[in-house]
Amino acid sequence: MANLIDAEDFNIEKYDASQIIDITRQNTYNQYTMFPTYDKKSFYVRTKPIRLSRGGIAKKHNMWRPNDADCMFFKLWHDSEDPGSDELFKKVLYPIDAYHKKKSK
Repeated sequence: MANLIDAEDFNIEKYDASQIIDITRQNTYNQYTMFPTYDKKSFYVRTKPIRLSRGGIAKKHNMWRPNDADCMFFKLWHDSEDPGSDELFKKVLYPIDAYHKKKSK
């Protein structure tokens, strides 16, 4: 079972992203899939409520995405005035970015 981590309790020392699988396909550029873990298990991060004041699901052809298959991602901006957003970025996402920058050197 996966770990459920509250954003406020996230500890970058328990995060690991050393398991990377090369999924290069013929006639494509190199593609890799990463399977990060937290305390040696897959994980989810639970946040406080986040107000989506910017970003959200991107438009397609000047319209909102017509079906679920077109909603594979959404933009989440760092809103320092929103406690949930601020905590997610400062406690989880920025430390993960720093981890990967350090690892790539």
